[in-house]
Amino acid sequence: MSPIMQMMTATDNHAVAQAVHDVGSALWFGGTVMGVAGVNRSGSDLAQGIDRIRVAESAWSRFGPVQSYRTVATAKGVLRRLMPD
Repeated sequence: MSPIMQMMTATDNHAVAQAVHDVGSALWFGGTVMGVAGVNRSGSDLAQGIDRIRVAESAWSRFGPVQSYRTVATAKGVLRRLMPD
């Protein structure tokens, strides 16, 4: 075990797990709101339907890596908090 990990207490581990969970949850909520309020609604500014689809598809595909991170971060945070100290 690394010296840094040896210095961390159970409280520190809980705080780190909580922080990772909170970041994942914030990305989850923020991404959903951004999609509904930003991406999907911004399509109404475009004249042609196919352009609306292309803009929304491009935005969501760029957000894909963040979606993966938020899922992993939220799950890791929850699992770490459930582990006994």
